[in-house]
Amino acid sequence: MNLSICAQANLADKAYVKEKMIAFNYMHFPDHLKGRYQEVNLYLKNAEGQIFGGIVGEICWNWLELR
Repeated sequence: MNLSICAQANLADKAYVKEKMIAFNYMHFPDHLKGRYQEVNLYLKNAEGQIFGGIVGEICWNWLELR
């Protein structure tokens, strides 16, 4: 098997790795934390609805991840 490191941005590859990491972590997490997930989406908009900024992320397993 020949492996290489690829730094190209690819949404499908990113989603695959993220899903596999979450699945692995989920197997090793206590049951009382498994249901804790909430999206955080806050936007700064004017009266016309134009977005000037924002915060998006998730609260998951007692962690807050912002993007």
